[in-house]
Amino acid sequence: MGGTAVKGQSLATPKKDTIRIWQRPYRYALALVILGALVIGYIPLAVDSSVSLIDKFSQVGAGLAASAIFAAIYTVFANKEYARMVKAEIAESLTDHRAEVSREIHQFRVDTTATLTGHCESEARQIREFTAQTSQSLSEHREVTLHQIRQLDEIFLPTAQYPASGKFDLRFNKDLTRDLCDSDFYFFRGTSAKYVPARLRKFNHRLNETQIILLDPRERSAIEARVADRRRKPGASTKSHEELVAEVEDEIFYALVALFDCREHCEIEIGFSGVTSPVRVELFQKAIYTSLYRTPESQRNEHPETVRFGPSSQMYQIFRDESRRQLHLTPNRWRFEAHHKDPYLCDLISTLGINGVRESDLQRWRQAYRDFIRPFDESLDEIGYEQ
Repeated sequence: MGGTAVKGQSLATPKKDTIRIWQRPYRYALALVILGALVIGYIPLAVDSSVSLIDKFSQVGAGLAASAIFAAIYTVFANKEYARMVKAEIAESLTDHRAEVSREIHQFRVDTTATLTGHCESEARQIREFTAQTSQSLSEHREVTLHQIRQLDEIFLPTAQYPASGKFDLRFNKDLTRDLCDSDFYFFRGTSAKYVPARLRKFNHRLNETQIILLDPRERSAIEARVADRRRKPGASTKSHEELVAEVEDEIFYALVALFDCREHCEIEIGFSGVTSPVRVELFQKAIYTSLYRTPESQRNEHPETVRFGPSSQMYQIFRDESRRQLHLTPNRWRFEAHHKDPYLCDLISTLGINGVRESDLQRWRQAYRDFIRPFDESLDEIGYEQ
């Protein structure tokens, strides 16, 4: 805007000076016409001697006046015409100048717009490329991180948790039954395995390998430790120490008889350990369930808190190898096969410190197990699992 104003002033000033310069010759021309008319008019009068001097001056004055009037009129019209012509030239010059300036401004705008557009497109392209590269890098990094997190989750974190409860957990039993029916082996380590026979008989699934580790009832220190765990359970405070010991021993024996009665469903390898553990282990092909007896919630409820780990977990690897080695190292290890009869079971029980076991004793334990397991059988009916 400032530059345009300066240009306008530089164009207008020379035109004004030009008009003033050209006004001077018209003044000189007017004077010259008057003087020439005076001289030309005076010469004939001076030659003619018949006219008096006064008449000569009178005629010269009249001619001079007429010439002056003509010159004045001519000058006025000539000045107007010249002024109009100069104004037209100035206007045309200004129009051309404005047009030139407009073209230059337009071209400047076009060039500037093109430059800015090209620069913006270049910047936008660079930004898009950077964004795409960053997004791809972040996506790859995210996938790697998520893969590592998933691997760590599979190794260290449980896939499911089941809180301690005072009644049978429907979700826990359903998940464990699914893993049992999807597996070709079942490994159990605990005190009595009192729920295992019901699980084996309930569903028509034949296992290739079933291994059980029970607490050895001859190990009094192990029995005492298990009684101490049980004393924290609801309702145990009203029972004497001897009643709790008998309860633990009865569970071991009637669960043992019930496992023997499952020999036609699957062959069972069973061992007895003198070491009690605060963790119950149930291992399948795709999962391991560890029940924790010593947590505060487990001690206040009948059924302990349990967690499930996948086969890639560290917990699965540790307990699988440790439990199987523990079974192989037990000195008192037996197998239940379909051809075995009750005397075979009586021989086994005699090795556990009870001599003179009869058929009536086996029937008593069988009836005791049926009475104990009936509520659990009904709970298994509720899960509605189908193979």
